[in-house]
Amino acid sequence: MSQAGVKAGIIGGGIGIILVLLGYIPVLGICIACIGGLSLGFGVGVIAVQIGGKSLATPGDGLGAGALAGAITGFISSVASTFIELVLNLLGVGAGIYSQYLGGYEVGDTGLGILEALYSV
Repeated sequence: MSQAGVKAGIIGGGIGIILVLLGYIPVLGICIACIGGLSLGFGVGVIAVQIGGKSLATPGDGLGAGALAGAITGFISSVASTFIELVLNLLGVGAGIYSQYLGGYEVGDTGLGILEALYSV
């Protein structure tokens, strides 16, 4: 069970890193990364069961392999995302990527004056 889950988790982690990188492409990349991330969660479970094959005797074994694969995939993707964000912020381009989506607003500014009214109290 664990061997199939680990193999599928490493495969899913690699795909997760690719999805993290695709997320930095404006608009289309974010859509691909969002849908791909949701699909990846289901996909690694299926991959784990396919890798395990006959060694997964019960549905519980398959469930355990899929859960382990999902946990490993999530961990690898999270570490990669954190590392990429750290590097981008150290290079000074991290905040610039998101400011283009905000349309010139400062982070936390909704454009409605709601936050400014709360801070002025």
